[in-house]
Amino acid sequence: HEPTSLKLGEWSVDLKGRRAICRTDPAKSLTSAEFALLEILAETPNTPVSRAHILDRLGAESERYIDRNVDVLVLRLRRKIERNPDLPRHIKTRRGKGYVLDTDDGEIAP
Repeated sequence: HEPTSLKLGEWSVDLKGRRAICRTDPAKSLTSAEFALLEILAETPNTPVSRAHILDRLGAESERYIDRNVDVLVLRLRRKIERNPDLPRHIKTRRGKGYVLDTDDGEIAP
């Protein structure tokens, strides 16, 4: 089952309604690309997702992206949702495998 909502640190994410709200700073928001990345990772929580898969899933926008652009997108998302982006708790890197949404410290609802 794909999740419909997530709680990641200060963020409440409604995947079905495509909304992300930061409880401590409601003015903060995610770009459409950042939200798309979060959706891709949330489809298979706690399982690594490769850069190639992320690029493929970005669909029509993939022409704008190259491998390293995924890294930059991940970095931007981490800066917004992680308390310490240098030591991420929610979006982790799995060397040689890709990125994983770690929900052990968050809440996920089916």
